Amino acid sequence: MINLEKIRNFFKSLKLWKISDFKKFISELKSKINEFKIKSKNLKKTNYELGIYHFNLGNINDAIFRFKILKKFGYQSEDLEYLLGRCYFEKNKFEKARECFEKCYNKKSKFFEEIDYCLKIINDEVDKIKYVPLRIIEHKKTQQFKYYLSEFNKYINTDENVILEELKKILGDITKVFNFNLLDLGCSNGLLAYLLRKNQMLNFVLGIDSYSEAIKHCKNLSIGKQKVYNTLINQDPGNFVVSKSKIDAKFDIIIGLNLISYTTEIEAILSSVHSYIENRGIFLLSFYFDANQRKNYYFNNRDEEFIFNKTYVQKVVRKCGWHIEKEDRVDINKQNYSQMTLILKPNHELIKE
Repeated sequence: MINLEKIRNFFKSLKLWKISDFKKFISELKSKINEFKIKSKNLKKTNYELGIYHFNLGNINDAIFRFKILKKFGYQSEDLEYLLGRCYFEKNKFEKARECFEKCYNKKSKFFEEIDYCLKIINDEVDKIKYVPLRIIEHKKTQQFKYYLSEFNKYINTDENVILEELKKILGDITKVFNFNLLDLGCSNGLLAYLLRKNQMLNFVLGIDSYSEAIKHCKNLSIGKQKVYNTLINQDPGNFVVSKSKIDAKFDIIIGLNLISYTTEIEAILSSVHSYIENRGIFLLSFYFDANQRKNYYFNNRDEEFIFNKTYVQKVVRKCGWHIEKEDRVDINKQNYSQMTLILKPNHELIKE
């Protein structure tokens, strides 16, 4: 309740004020206003940073709470609308997501590509999606990286790895020390490179990943005093492979785990890998497939990845000049699709043709 008596007394006291009193009052009032502005700015900055933090960890409710506080403070930006829209999108609250996205959906927006992609899913137009925008891939990797780190810690102290054993058989006599060069396209937690280095099979290792935290993690990996990775490049693996600025190096082993999970343009990638492989080198390619899928691929809305028809990938692999040495299938818990890893070698006769 407003205390009218206090207000009357305040105005009565003004009659007794001197000019110096007024100056002092105005100065204190300005100081209080400036202090409020500073606190308000800090509050906005704090809530924005906390919102991003929770968003990246997958704590979507907490992120929404922080972003809504910002809106109550009158903070407006396309970043905020996109982030809030993406939060609602991940909770399958598509209409709320649409409201946010449409506020900044124009070709001048820095989020145009991501919003256009999300709206295709919301509008049930997933057949029009040909790739997942890099910013969204990075966000998914951020959410998943804790799991990948736990998997790394789980396996580093064991020699039981099916793919590793198959690699040893294909590459030669397991009793001798190897000196192979490895290109790791999408190094993530660096587990396979670590196991190969631990088994003294590697000479030089180049790791490529678009996720900066993965690069930081792999940079710190070592076996005793020896680093697992000699060089690391912070770049999207698919873009690296098809880019015109190729590095002048050949590799005995190329790892492409999930290299084609976020795009339908797989032929360009699989063809380009040839420029990095040694004549007798091997290429590990993994992807998700659905045994009951008749189309070449479909888009998995929940995980935001492409699920392929196995036969289609095999055809493209052969067309791009690869011979399939071995296939390794792993069924995924509670999913109607599986993961397939192909161990490939260059088919030189087909390449010549």
